[in-house]
Amino acid sequence: MLNRRSLDPEQRTLYGANLQPPSGYVFDAAVATTFSLDFETALAVPVSLALFAAENRDDILSHPLALLEGAERIAGRLVVFTDAGHIQASARPHSRLCSLLERIIVEVAAPQGGAFHPKMWALRFTPLRPEDPARLRLLILSRNLTRDRSWDIAATLDGVITKQPKAVNRPVADFLRRLP
Repeated sequence: MLNRRSLDPEQRTLYGANLQPPSGYVFDAAVATTFSLDFETALAVPVSLALFAAENRDDILSHPLALLEGAERIAGRLVVFTDAGHIQASARPHSRLCSLLERIIVEVAAPQGGAFHPKMWALRFTPLRPEDPARLRLLILSRNLTRDRSWDIAATLDGVITKQPKAVNRPVADFLRRLP
């Protein structure tokens, strides 16, 4: 039976909330894929992750250089793959933040002239307590990383890293390994 509440506009989750670490964990690394992206929307990712990582959000927001440094630290642990030729950039002059994206974004071409169209995130979170396992989150999305204001539908799957790989996860692991 269809759950009508799943499409209730009052039961939605913001995009950034899916990137936020679970309680007791911190962001470690992420790989994202999208067909198209625009620089301004893509900039929100390392900035949001830096804000999540900040001990005092108000302090970092009142010191733009601290926010920039936090975003730069995150950039070393984040990569976004996008279809070649589908990056939308504004006509404004490049800023230090935009140059940050040059380290994060990788353009890819699908084999045999196809389009690289997956929209997903694979995130790894490390525990604050060493005895806890690392956690993974897989997001499968319907929208690209653009300022499109359409609703997005997403599947969010959370799990822990185990000693033995699970066969059911092989297709996702194979996909990630094949990225350039």
